[in-house]
Amino acid sequence: MIRASALYISLILSMLIVLVCGSVLLIGYTYRMENKKLERRDKLEQNLESGLTVVLQAGFGADTLKKTSLYGLEQDSVLLDKQPWGIYEMGLVKAWIGGDTLQKAFLIGAGVKDSLKVLYLADEDRPLSISGKSLIRGTAYLPKSGIKAAYVENATYTDKTLVYGGIKDSGRQLPEPEQDFLQQAVDLLAALADKDLLANQMTAPDKDSTVNSFYSPVKKIYMQEPHADLSGYRARGKVMIFADSSLVLDESTGLEQVILVAPYVQIKDGFKGQLQVFASDSIRVGDKVQLNYPSALLVLKNDTAKFQVRIDIGKDCSIAGQLFAYEKQRSQLMPVIAVAEGTVVKGEVYVKGYLNLAKRAAVQGSVELIRFMAKTSSSLYENYLIDVQLNRPARSKYYLCSKLFNGRADQNKVLCWLW
Repeated sequence: MIRASALYISLILSMLIVLVCGSVLLIGYTYRMENKKLERRDKLEQNLESGLTVVLQAGFGADTLKKTSLYGLEQDSVLLDKQPWGIYEMGLVKAWIGGDTLQKAFLIGAGVKDSLKVLYLADEDRPLSISGKSLIRGTAYLPKSGIKAAYVENATYTDKTLVYGGIKDSGRQLPEPEQDFLQQAVDLLAALADKDLLANQMTAPDKDSTVNSFYSPVKKIYMQEPHADLSGYRARGKVMIFADSSLVLDESTGLEQVILVAPYVQIKDGFKGQLQVFASDSIRVGDKVQLNYPSALLVLKNDTAKFQVRIDIGKDCSIAGQLFAYEKQRSQLMPVIAVAEGTVVKGEVYVKGYLNLAKRAAVQGSVELIRFMAKTSSSLYENYLIDVQLNRPARSKYYLCSKLFNGRADQNKVLCWLW
């Protein structure tokens, strides 16, 4: 005779067994699904890396949009995109399997062609004079008349070595920038002359801020005021701001990876940000301004302009990126870049004209120019360096340049990640 309680216990045990077995099956199923997710993610990451390698190849041209299947398999689809962003190229790689998607956006930089070059001074049959506590470290391309120590304002050159590095002969003309990338800058400034484009294809600025992902189409903003003041305004991402007169920024303005296009741009004291500026007239930077890498200030002289275009950098600034002043045909009013006391430029300076480096100014990278200017309290000197440091090894070994400066296209790398 079996007691009723034994049946009750058997029922409970059966239920427990069913629950345990069901839990084991559920855990196994969940583990299998998570494992498949991880496998898909690993596959997507591999496809992303493969796509990134393709986009970085020199043969993958700008303004190229390509949808393809890796390895000939439809489930391994990638979208490859390369487009200009100021003086750089922007890459986008998107990989997907079914409904699972991974994507990356990035700026593309190039390795520096001449990794030792610190100075290229055009040969105008006059030597370079160096005085005070100046320093030239790196390979210097100088006129055939060479370099000499000079006595200026009761002080002579304090060192015995004139150049810490090799000396090579420069040419009559500066090396020309890469024309395709120069054209990108020209096209941006040309948009200012198209009033229909400015009025009809660009939007008004948002009230306080504009944020636009690099995975989205570019957002172009047109400032219609005669003197557009961006005080308190913040913009981040794939944003271009145009003005047909002037743009003014101050320390309350927040800009990250943004492009500014205007005839005249003023950056007031204390500004911090990361931007590219394209101007046809002038750029004026105040004191203690910090422009983070990769930033760029470019002024391009119009062929018909009868004035001298210039970039003026204030005191104690930090500029990480490029300074560029250019005219197509050499004129009597050559472009000017002026760098005040205590300012450090970490990158490249190219001016098809005059470069005025004040005392205690420094370039950690390379300089290409036609003629130096040095101004003291009593005189103006040409092709003189007075208490100036040009130091190529001080620049980071991981630095990547724009191909505007004839960077090595066969050494394309990811300069920075975008969002």
